[in-house]
Order: sequence, then C-alpha cells, then structure tokens
Amino acid sequence: MEHIRKGIFKYIPMKWIRKIRPKMITDFTNNKKETIGKGIGIFIPNSNKLSKEELIEGILKGVEKFKSSKSRNIVLYNLDILELKDFQYIEKKTGLRILNGKQTMVEFLPMVLKELSTFLERKLIDEEILIISDNSFLTYDLIKDLSNRFKFLTIVGNDGYWIEDISKKIYDTTGLSIFYTRDINRILKNYSIIINLNEDVLIDIYKLKSTTIVFDLSIKKLLARRINSSNKNILVIEDFLFSCEELLLERKIFDLGKEVPSYKYEVFQDNNIENFRKVVVNIEEYTLRDLAYKKIKKRSNI
Repeated sequence: MEHIRKGIFKYIPMKWIRKIRPKMITDFTNNKKETIGKGIGIFIPNSNKLSKEELIEGILKGVEKFKSSKSRNIVLYNLDILELKDFQYIEKKTGLRILNGKQTMVEFLPMVLKELSTFLERKLIDEEILIISDNSFLTYDLIKDLSNRFKFLTIVGNDGYWIEDISKKIYDTTGLSIFYTRDINRILKNYSIIINLNEDVLIDIYKLKSTTIVFDLSIKKLLARRINSSNKNILVIEDFLFSCEELLLERKIFDLGKEVPSYKYEVFQDNNIENFRKVVVNIEEYTLRDLAYKKIKKRSNI
C-alpha cells in the first residue's frame, strides 16, 4: 500500500519537477506489527497554485522514489481530485493499482442487503433487483453472489454478448435465469433496488419509483449526484464505511475519522462483516438500523 497524502498531461519543466520533495511519513503496520504499507507525503512549494497535471507528476515522483518489489496498490488521500483517465494514466505509469472501493462494495453488498432486510422486516429476496453493468469481472462476481440469495435479477448493459455469456454461466452454476435488456428507461419503474457499477450510465431518473433504493458503486458517483440534485425522494447509497482499528495501528494517520471509506478499507482485503459500520447517503452517514427506521420506513410502503 502506498498512501499518497497529497495527490493529484502536459509537459512539466524539469526545474519545477526538482521542487517536488516526496517524504516518508510513516510505515503502516497491522496489529501483528507487520509493515503493510508506506505513508508518503508530497511536499511542494505553493502547492495550492498547482494544476492537476503538476499534482499528478508529484504522485508519480513519490511512488517512483518509494516503490518496492512488494508494492501493489496506491491509496490516495482523496479520490475526488482525479478523473478516471487520471487513474488510468497513473496506473499505467507506475504499474500499481489505485484502490477505488468498488471491489469492497461488491463484496459487502449482499451482506448489507441481508442485514437491511432484517431491519426493514421485509424479504428482499423476493424483490426484483436491477444491475447496471460495467462489463467487468466485478459485475460477474456481484451477479454470481446475488444469484445465490435473490430470485429475480435483471442486467442492463451495452455489451449484449458479454451479458449473454455470463447469464449462461450463472444459469449453469446456479440454475437462475437472468433477464437482460438494453432499454433501461422502459423498465426503471419496475425496480425497488438498483445497483449501478457503470461510470457513464444515462437514465431518466424521473422514471424511478419514489421508493427506489439505489446503490451507486461507480467511482465518480455521477448517477448519485444527478439523483441527489434532481430527485431527492430517491435514496442513493454512495459508499460503505468500516472500522479498521483491529487492522491498522496508525489509524489516526491513515484517516482522522472513526471509520474509513470503502476505497481505504480495500487495502486490507478483509471481508469481515463485523468491521462494517455505516452507509453514506448524500454526504450523511447512517447505520443500517438508522437508515431503515429514519429514512426508508418514513417513505411510503415499498
């Protein structure tokens, strides 16, 4: 794990590059006092005036200086400062993966739905779930896991051949038939639970039921932003929060809050539901119990 405290392609003059001073802040260790990563600070004069390109160069220089043969991932201080193309650029240059939390949310989502079902006193297993695919292995993993727990799954995506292939694989392994369509707006009103993995999804949000629960697992949360600004009746869960007290000794340096977001928790590769704490809904944080009683049950019957 490489933790870049200040992160975030044009030509950058060598004179400016020499001003970058990446420094070690700390080693990150687990409760066995084993080193699991490095905390790196990028110190630059007048950093508030830097362009995004210059900040990206700072990340690259920091990783280059402290990268080792054991390095696998980069954990940025804040994901919001970068675009998807920036992630891809940095990953290509460094050979490391920038953790974004998507895999963590996919792994925990079935367990979250199960616990939420308990608080709602409602059998979510009988609900129809719409999955907006990003045509990745994460979509397949999510569908495979959900297919063992839920009866009705629908997939929407722009690659029909890919979806037909995974639908066949799911049927062969679980016996569950998955419905597939490309006309997403026509079917939106049929679903109370929607899971989005796509970064560029365009849907008519006014066709969503007012009681819909949306899980936006995308990195940039563009769907969540559109819904929150245009249709506040829709509940959008944007992230999961976790405790890492038992997993990391330098928690205060890693994150000043009591819980860490999914992209930071992802570095531990731990899927212990005991560490799950809250969900994020339009910046606000809720336990699943509070979400059920203070948000969902206050709406009309679903």
